Amino acid sequence: MTSPTSGFGIPVYADIPPASWAYNTAVPKYTLDVAGAKTLIESSGWALGSDGIYAKAGKKLSTTLYVRQASRSASSSRSSPRISSRRAVSTSSSGI
Repeated sequence: MTSPTSGFGIPVYADIPPASWAYNTAVPKYTLDVAGAKTLIESSGWALGSDGIYAKAGKKLSTTLYVRQASRSASSSRSSPRISSRRAVSTSSSGI
C-alpha cells in the first residue's frame, strides 16, 4: 500500500479508522495467512491462471480498493482528501 497512500497507509481492522474517537481498541487484529488464503480461494473453485491471476468460469478474481488521495487542485492552498476507487488484482501467486 505504499504507492496509493504515499507511504502513509496504516492497517485498518474495522470500519472505523484508528484515529476516530469511536474506534474500538479491542477489535481483534487478523494475521496475514497467504497459504490459508490460497487454500480458501482454490477450495471455492478458483484456479490460478498462467498470468498469475485467479479465475473461475472465465471471470478473473478482482476487488475494489478505496484509498484516500490528496486533491490536486491548484486553487487550494491545502490538500483536501477525496476518496478514490482503484481496481486491484493479484498479479502473482504470492500477492494474495
